[in-house]
Amino acid sequence: MKKQSSTGFTIIEVVLVLAIAALIFLMVFVALPTLQRNQRDSERKTDAGIVSTAVTDFVSSNRRALKSDTTDQTSLQGFISKMSQYEAKNVVLQGSASTSSEKPGTTENGDPVMWVHVGGKCEGQGSAKGTTRQAAVRITLENGNVYCVDAAS
Repeated sequence: MKKQSSTGFTIIEVVLVLAIAALIFLMVFVALPTLQRNQRDSERKTDAGIVSTAVTDFVSSNRRALKSDTTDQTSLQGFISKMSQYEAKNVVLQGSASTSSEKPGTTENGDPVMWVHVGGKCEGQGSAKGTTRQAAVRITLENGNVYCVDAAS
């Protein structure tokens, strides 16, 4: 009498493969939101750099300091619109306060609002009083920190 050998996988092998696949899926599922948040923060930092360049171009083109009035607000938004696809309406000129540690918020639909502190410079996550030809561009990242970049003039 010959013993027949069975071919195929045992139940233990199948369960082990399924457990490993589930573990890999779980790791991807946990890591994906963090990767997406980091990507959005990176885009916000790029947008702040674009707005900083627009402020610098605006000051250079007009050969005068930026003011926090509605005329300069509209003109600056035009510069930003020409440079990128960032929504210029979300850029708000702030008056020259001595210091500001308040965080820029978001619009009704969740888009970040970017503040341009006229006469300010970056100091940590806030802005401090600078010269009349300086400006600090600030935006809140998704992790709650504020990103600040100086606009050269």
